[in-house]
Amino acid sequence: MDAAFAAIPIEDISESIQNNIVVILQGLEKKIAINRQLNQNLEAVIADVMDYKFLSNAETLPKRFIGDIASIKAGGDCPQEWSKYKTKDCQIPIYSNGTDNEGLYGYTKEPTILKRGITVAARGTIGYCTMRNGGYVPIIRLLAVTPNDIGGDVYLHQIFNRIKFRNDGSIQQQLTVPSLASIEIPYPNASTLKAFANITYPLIEKIKQNKIQIEELTKQRDELLPLLMNGQVSVNSDLSAY
Repeated sequence: MDAAFAAIPIEDISESIQNNIVVILQGLEKKIAINRQLNQNLEAVIADVMDYKFLSNAETLPKRFIGDIASIKAGGDCPQEWSKYKTKDCQIPIYSNGTDNEGLYGYTKEPTILKRGITVAARGTIGYCTMRNGGYVPIIRLLAVTPNDIGGDVYLHQIFNRIKFRNDGSIQQQLTVPSLASIEIPYPNASTLKAFANITYPLIEKIKQNKIQIEELTKQRDELLPLLMNGQVSVNSDLSAY
């Protein structure tokens, strides 16, 4: 039996079923790992395009303040109506400053940020940033950055990944809207950014689909073990689907 599953308490069922459980779980884990590696590779490609297209000659680009090229809003309190898990009524993601599960806190009914952009952690792991699709709610001072230009979300995400944010605040160390808005960066024109978007948006969509599949496979893995343990489903060790 694989050492990764040695702690699973399945000594009360037959060895053959134990082995089949391990094989199925290994198949799910393998696919999850493959998808994560694919996403790392895709993210590396986007970073390489950014370096080649912009940062290799950044000195030729005009300088702009982030506050002039994007809207920046700090998240407030958690909505009164929300759920830890997605429900029929609560479908809109809530994001906080955490890094676990990319800051996903729960779900609510109505979004406060409608357009795609980036969130930047203002507390805790200051500067941790993630690209977001439109339609979400930032909370607990999480900074929601919505660029004015198509492709600006990818560009700023890459820039933020390269900035070494310093901690501000005498009592609670945090990144604020004014401090982020006042950062000056090299920034290309709208047509160049749109061309950048044409290259990178398909890659980002593939990353998104891989993440969805990872979530589905993780759910299958977490649901499968107790069902197998209780004998509620039959065991099939054919992993051709994976």
